[in-house]
Amino acid sequence: MKKVLLAFCCLISGYSYAQVITDGSFENWTTELLYEDIEWWNSGASEGRIVYKSTDRVEGDYSVYMETSIDSVYGDTLFGFVLYGEFGDQGPESGLPFLSPADTVKVSLKYDIMPGDTGIMLVSFLKLGVEQSTDLFTFTGSQSTWAEFSFPLSIGANVGDRDSLVIAIASSNALGEVGITPGSWMMVDDVHFASSISPVVDEVRNGGFEVWNDIEVEDLDDWSSFNAELASFGAVGARKVAGTQNGTSAVRVETNEVYYGDGSSDTIPGYIINGVFNQQDSSSNNIPVGYNGPIAGRLSGDFKYSPAGQGESGFLGITFYKGGSYLDEYGYEFDSFTPVFTSFEFDYVLQVLPDSFEISLYSGDMPGSSLTMDNLAISDITAIDNYDDLKTIDITVFPNPVKESFHVSINGVSEKATSFKIIDVLGNEVANVPLLLKGNNLEGKTELNDVSAGVYFYQFIKNNEVLKSGKFTKL
Repeated sequence: MKKVLLAFCCLISGYSYAQVITDGSFENWTTELLYEDIEWWNSGASEGRIVYKSTDRVEGDYSVYMETSIDSVYGDTLFGFVLYGEFGDQGPESGLPFLSPADTVKVSLKYDIMPGDTGIMLVSFLKLGVEQSTDLFTFTGSQSTWAEFSFPLSIGANVGDRDSLVIAIASSNALGEVGITPGSWMMVDDVHFASSISPVVDEVRNGGFEVWNDIEVEDLDDWSSFNAELASFGAVGARKVAGTQNGTSAVRVETNEVYYGDGSSDTIPGYIINGVFNQQDSSSNNIPVGYNGPIAGRLSGDFKYSPAGQGESGFLGITFYKGGSYLDEYGYEFDSFTPVFTSFEFDYVLQVLPDSFEISLYSGDMPGSSLTMDNLAISDITAIDNYDDLKTIDITVFPNPVKESFHVSINGVSEKATSFKIIDVLGNEVANVPLLLKGNNLEGKTELNDVSAGVYFYQFIKNNEVLKSGKFTKL
């Protein structure tokens, strides 16, 4: 799991990024059962079919099956394991309560351990967080029918010498990591303890592996996210939330901090794409979707943004490809707190018609940041009267940030039927900048003394079409 999430951090190190955007309004979601996990035990169930519930059992309804296999994505060899309590880098770290003077552990097993490999069972007792004893039991060869194994414990039947218990069972040599071989498997049931001085001992919680929890994830149809990888951490990277008036739902991508059993953690930005993640090679591009849209288009949508701190920003990107090769990319940055749905749009003009594209949403680097998106759409602007103008327009706004006087210089278009508007994050017009022709440029100036500090957007309009847009900061 940690490897999957670290690879994800490599994937997002650079932004890769109508025509109908499939489910651009984020209406279609599916809840999927990822795996079943064991109550009171940690396990390798989240890694795929290496730990799962079995109806082949000694008592009750279920046992647990563990197998060593090769990860189909990365090619790594993974061993099945179950863990009662916690292990750190230096050994048993924290256990579950256990006070009885047990001196024997009993477990029912079936197994087939590949030559050179070793199945293991480790039992540790702690007191006040300090390890008191550790016993390691090993298994080789094959046990084709259920058999109960009884092992004496080195701690002995002494009262008051322990307060917690750690148990680890693995289908391969997880401690020595020698001879780990795909195909080794173990089935485990009815883990319990006995004492030579007491007829009653504390039970191992769910030692019969009867109670399993469904780990489910609700995820977008036709988009890719890391919800499945985050589910075992109790985190969600892409969440269904209420949409605008045009639909019932939108997507909110969220930046999470996830913690591993060894005490380390990673920050995982919320990140989705309308293509497919390339999990075979984290350094390469993702797999885009087919494009049959215009050579010049306008990408629009409605957003909300909540940065977790100063300097934080989210991002929407669109990247174009032809024949598997990169052509061009455009993007839009979100860097101010926008608590209500606000419209945005930007134009793109391509020199070559692409055959595929990818849209990506990214919530930012700080845990707690979130970007909500709805109603993404691409429209064709090649048919507008000003398409030829659009290819050559160059707009400069200065200074940026601005304190009082706002200046704009526009190169590449005549003054006929044009206007330049300034709008706030809620879409309200706060100024209309008069434009004058000076040489080959349009230039304008307005005073913003009475405008509150914040982020604002500008729109250059010709014949009622927004040709160019951008943003600036008012101090």
